[in-house]
Amino acid sequence: MNDSRGGRRDVGGSRSRGEGPDSRPQRPAWPTFKRAVGLLGQHKPALIAYLGAITVVSLVGLAPPLLIRGIIDNAIPSDDGGQLNLLVLAMLVFVLAGALLGVLQSFLSNLVAQSVMFDLRRRLYNHISGMSMRWFTSNRAGDVLSRVSNDVGAIQNVMSETFGSLLGNLITLVSTLALMLFLDWRLALFSVAFLPLFLLPARRVGNLQRSLQRQTQEHMATMNSHMQETLSVDGALLVKTFGRRTDEESRFEKTASEVRNLTIRRAMIGRWFWMAIGLFGSIGPAVVYWYGGHRIIGGDASLGTVVALAALLPRLFGPISSLLNLNVNVLSSLALFERIFDYLDLDQEIKEKPDAAELHNAKGHVEFRDVDFAYTSGQDVLRHVSVEIHPGQFVALVGATGAGKTTFVNLLVRLYDVTGGHVLIDRTDVREVTLESLAQTIG
Repeated sequence: MNDSRGGRRDVGGSRSRGEGPDSRPQRPAWPTFKRAVGLLGQHKPALIAYLGAITVVSLVGLAPPLLIRGIIDNAIPSDDGGQLNLLVLAMLVFVLAGALLGVLQSFLSNLVAQSVMFDLRRRLYNHISGMSMRWFTSNRAGDVLSRVSNDVGAIQNVMSETFGSLLGNLITLVSTLALMLFLDWRLALFSVAFLPLFLLPARRVGNLQRSLQRQTQEHMATMNSHMQETLSVDGALLVKTFGRRTDEESRFEKTASEVRNLTIRRAMIGRWFWMAIGLFGSIGPAVVYWYGGHRIIGGDASLGTVVALAALLPRLFGPISSLLNLNVNVLSSLALFERIFDYLDLDQEIKEKPDAAELHNAKGHVEFRDVDFAYTSGQDVLRHVSVEIHPGQFVALVGATGAGKTTFVNLLVRLYDVTGGHVLIDRTDVREVTLESLAQTIG
C-alpha cells in the first residue's frame, strides 16, 4: 500500500523497500555505547545513589567468608562458644543488611531505568511529531510505532540491570580477587588461571547477538506494519475487495517465520559457551578443595583459609560470568539504541526559525507567489502558481484528481514547504511565523 505521492521508504528514506533488513553494515560499537551511557547522566542524583548502593552491597558480601574463616580457624579450635556466637550473629547481620540493601538497589535501578525510558519516549514522540507530512507518507506507520514502543521497551532491562551490573560486578570482582590474594595468593592464582580463555569467545557471541537483535527488531517492525495495513478497517476492505487474503496471509506467515527463526537463533547462540562457563564455575570449588587440601596436608595452609577461598570463589566466577554475559547483552542491545538514535537524528524538514514572529489577528489575505512544489524530485505537482485571495472572498479549487487541490491547502497550513516561491498570509511568508501561531490562525 504505497502512497501515490512519494512512494514508501523506510526510516528517513535511508533504505529502499526492496533491501533486506540486514543489508545495512554494522556500525562501530563504541560511539553508540558512549551515547547510550550518556542517557544515564541526565539523572545524576538517582544514579549516584544507585551506584552507592551497588558498592555497599558488593563490599558487604565479603564479610561472611571472612567470618567463616574465623569460626573454623579460631572459635571452634579454641572451644570459645562466646566467640562462635558472636561470629555467627555477625554473619546473620551482614546477610540481613545485604538483603535490605538489595531491595534498595532494586528500587533505585528501576527508578533510573524508568526515568531514562520516559525521556526516550518523550524525545522520540516530540521529535517524530515535528516531522513533515512528506516523512510520514514515506514511512510505514507500523515501523514508527515499533521503534517508539517495542525498541524503547526492549532496552529497559539494559538500562535497569546491565549498566548497574557492570559497576557492581567490577567492584565485586576486584574486591573478591584482592581478598583471595590476601588470604592465599598461590591458591587464588591457581583458581583463576583458565579464565582468559573465555574472553574472546564472549566478544564473538556478543557481535552475533547484536546482528540478530537488529534483524529481529526490523522484522518485527515489518510484521507490525503489515498487520496495521491489512487488519485496519480500510486495509481489510481492500484485501477482501481485491481478493488478496491468501497473498497477505502468505506475506505475514513469511515475516512471522523469520521472527521465529531469528529468535530461536538468538536463544541458541552461545549456549555451548555459557555451558562451559557454568561448568567451570561449578568445578572451581572442587579444584580449590583439591589443591587446598594438599596444601593443608603439607602444612602450607589452614582449613579455614581453604574453606573461605572456596566460599569466595562463586563471588569471583559469578561476576566474571556476568561481565562476559554483559558484553553479549550490551553488544546485542546496541542494535536497539542504533534504531532509536536513527529516529532522534532525523532532520526535521518543517523547522521554525529562531526569530519567527507570532501571527495574530490575521485578516485572511492569502497569496501564492510563483509557487513550485514537488513531493518527489523531478515530479512537480505545482509549477509557477500565483494566486491572490482577499479577506472575505470565497474561492473554489476545482480540477481532476491529482491536480494539486489538497496540495494547495497543505502548503497554506505548512504541512509541506514549497520548493520554490512563497506562500503568504497578510503579506507574511508562512515560513517566517511560529508553527503554533500559524496552526491557531488556520484553526
